[in-house]
Amino acid sequence: MSIKLSSILDVAKIKGLEYLELYNSKVSKSTLKVFEGQLEQFNTSSEMGLSLKGSFEGKIGYAYTEKMDATSVEQAIDMVIQYAKNSSENSYLSEKNNDKKEFCNKLTIDEVEPVEIKDILLKLERYALSYDEQIDSVSHLEFTQITKDITLMDTAGMNISENYGNNILSIGIIAKQENDTKTLYTSDKVKSISYEGLLPLVEKICLDTINLLGAKKAKTGRGKAILHSCASAEIFSAIVPVFSAMNVMKKISRFKDKLGVKVAVDKLSIVDNSLDENGYIRRHYDDEGSLSKETFIIKEGLLTSFMHNNKTARQMETSTSSNGYKASHKNTVGITPTNMKILSGDTDLHDMILKLNDGVIITDVQGLHAGVNPVSGDISLSCSGYIIEEGKLTRPFSNSVISGNFYEIINNILEISDDTYYYYNGDYAFASPSILIDNMSIAGE
Repeated sequence: MSIKLSSILDVAKIKGLEYLELYNSKVSKSTLKVFEGQLEQFNTSSEMGLSLKGSFEGKIGYAYTEKMDATSVEQAIDMVIQYAKNSSENSYLSEKNNDKKEFCNKLTIDEVEPVEIKDILLKLERYALSYDEQIDSVSHLEFTQITKDITLMDTAGMNISENYGNNILSIGIIAKQENDTKTLYTSDKVKSISYEGLLPLVEKICLDTINLLGAKKAKTGRGKAILHSCASAEIFSAIVPVFSAMNVMKKISRFKDKLGVKVAVDKLSIVDNSLDENGYIRRHYDDEGSLSKETFIIKEGLLTSFMHNNKTARQMETSTSSNGYKASHKNTVGITPTNMKILSGDTDLHDMILKLNDGVIITDVQGLHAGVNPVSGDISLSCSGYIIEEGKLTRPFSNSVISGNFYEIINNILEISDDTYYYYNGDYAFASPSILIDNMSIAGE
């Protein structure tokens, strides 16, 4: 029989802990995939877990368990005590959360019966295959629903409960024209689980894939280029670790000693906001019970803040940015953004293309894990997009390589558009407009 969460705090007090904080999470995921007119996969999963962080005899201890019966929980509390006895980490927890916090927020997420989702996906697949004779196949078509429920409680009176969730459609298209084959893949959050609501995403990827047919390599050179919002969001998402105070203290961020210093052009502002209505993650409190807030990392070119949890904030003698999150109940609190975003400008993408006149617009990049080095800032990615001549898109290009350095790129930004795309990597989202950049290097033919 499961023990009540409030009872865990009572047991901790009886066992002599000066302070105990519990984190209880439940992650539910359902996935439905179709292929060639058939249901290929349907599965559901749920993971529950409890993590404890406590103070005993002035030291900090940790433990976690997936079992919620009284015996397992008591064993976990004993593990916290044993960990603390062998720990060199001095406790700051007894002074934390003395301000009593009670909060409950339950969001609703559209739920549709699996058989209805299957029918919608099969209809979308048929539409994609009939979109154009050059569409060869739908390599991937999947609908995923993820929800996460979190409860935070402590012996100082904190009681926070909230959840968030997303519906995500992923689709891959293969198009062929004589000896040329092009493949594109996209994944995006969807608000409406209906055929009409999902159709625009399918139409867009079909058109984008067909438009790449006949693409040749771009001409090798260096000059002005537009990073389309899709490509920009992916690239910047891979650079996010440089904004972590933990990496700053480890001296693996070149932003060390740059706080309050101008590091980019005036046009660039980057903010993290866990309450972004269009974001993937909506949290009113982080996993340490710190009240969420909008944090400017870069404001009009100035580096104004790092991402902090309570521990790094204390070590760097500042306040937390409410970025203290766990990867799962098995992990201690790290530093993670929620919805990081480059604030949009006032330039229309069409006007940006006209202003560039001659150059390239990069719409897709591949190889983020190997091609982006957050420490050095070096970027080298396979890319595709379109050649721009006299302010018009004249032909597609692919199998080319874009290269540069992040710290130079943010100082070579010429214009920022008013469009925004949210890229989600499974842990956090990064949103970016399209960006016109000077002195970009592209290798092709």
